[in-house]
Amino acid sequence: MFRHMNLDDFIRMAGETQLFADVLAAKFVKNHLTYRFVSTKDNSIAMTIASAICAGNTTIEKPFLNPQ
Repeated sequence: MFRHMNLDDFIRMAGETQLFADVLAAKFVKNHLTYRFVSTKDNSIAMTIASAICAGNTTIEKPFLNPQ
């Protein structure tokens, strides 16, 4: 199929495909996932909190994604 397309059509189709994938991912996140955040003064405080959570050193449940 792709060898019969010119470059402009291929680029347009690739962009539309990426947009469709982005929309599907956004809908999945909105419908099935949650997140929490804490505003911190700087990155080092944020990293300390994240490390403590991932290590299981808090009362907060360890994250399902990126638990390291």
